[in-house]
Amino acid sequence: MLEKEFHISRLIKAHLKGGLNAMQELELNAWLELSEDNRRLFNDFNLEQEVRNKINKYESANKAAIWSKTMSRLNGHKPLKSTTPLWYKLTAAVAAVVIILSSIYFFSSNDGILEQVDYVNDVLPGKSSATLTLGNGDKISLEQAINGKIAQDSGIIITKTADGGIIYQTDKNSLKSSQEINTLSTGRGQTYMLTLPDHSKVWMNASSSLTYSMGLLQKGVRLIKLEGEAYFEVSKDKMHPFIVESNGQQVKVLGTHFNISSYAEDEATQTTLLEGSVEVRNKLNIRILKPNQQARYAAGDIQIKNVNAESFVDWKNGVFSFENESLQSIMRKVARWYDVEVVYQGTEEETQTFSGTVSKSSNVSKVLKTFNDSSDLKFKIEGRKIFISR
Repeated sequence: MLEKEFHISRLIKAHLKGGLNAMQELELNAWLELSEDNRRLFNDFNLEQEVRNKINKYESANKAAIWSKTMSRLNGHKPLKSTTPLWYKLTAAVAAVVIILSSIYFFSSNDGILEQVDYVNDVLPGKSSATLTLGNGDKISLEQAINGKIAQDSGIIITKTADGGIIYQTDKNSLKSSQEINTLSTGRGQTYMLTLPDHSKVWMNASSSLTYSMGLLQKGVRLIKLEGEAYFEVSKDKMHPFIVESNGQQVKVLGTHFNISSYAEDEATQTTLLEGSVEVRNKLNIRILKPNQQARYAAGDIQIKNVNAESFVDWKNGVFSFENESLQSIMRKVARWYDVEVVYQGTEEETQTFSGTVSKSSNVSKVLKTFNDSSDLKFKIEGRKIFISR
């Protein structure tokens, strides 16, 4: 019942520390608009130095004494000595303010309840890198490869560009002639971008792979097999549909922008459309997506829902973006990007969801701080392991 009040107290504390993200700011502002009591309380504690002074004043007192003084302040008189609980004399609104006010004291005390990221060391973010496996089995580390031509077959040249990506350069005849299979794969902590022979562009997320013929065309279609996650900007070609196969589903387009997330450890394959139109199908179902819609494929079923499509491709632009997302889902993304192992210590069934954004160029400690400022979860980093407890 008191979870909302404690949550607001954490938002206020995070605001005083300058740690609110955009979604949290909106949530706090909405709470401020609910009543004058809320605004009065917020204004009283809006200066960090004032909070520090109040903390110093009360830090030697026990929690019961702090609670008593807090209620006295709100009611304008000393605490009643009656054995009748003062809670019953307070309105629900004032009671909520008491909880929030006291929580700020508690969460700001020397117990360090909101200082819950324990660093033995930090973990650096991932980087742009991938491995290209050619049809003859040769593997090329694209991070180590020099700029310029790195492979050639049937008139198709693979070139590493100055910005680190690769481009397949070919003429129209080569599209039909080269059936050599290439596989481009990213590991944990890696992302990559490539340009296909038809000039379509693909951004790959961590722990992902793309398999395709070097000439791209197979039986009249542009065919790619995906494991993991990738964002596609497909060049228009009405004569040759572009098809992406992933985990039992098939996405068919003529020319459009879309994202597919299809990790084996996730509950479902998600196809999110930003521009144009795509057809999502499996053996039993066919669905057509419109922009800002997402198809969720699991257990043979395809469900469609409306979404903010841009938030699902923020990863491509170097940002973690979460919107009412579970801890487990977020930490899977963190594990892939930072190449870490997540160890849950009694928090496997955590049901709280989180919203916010943080740069993927940040060390992992900054990502964990976004949880730290809006929950009572505790994080500890040891080597390449993150321990989560309460």
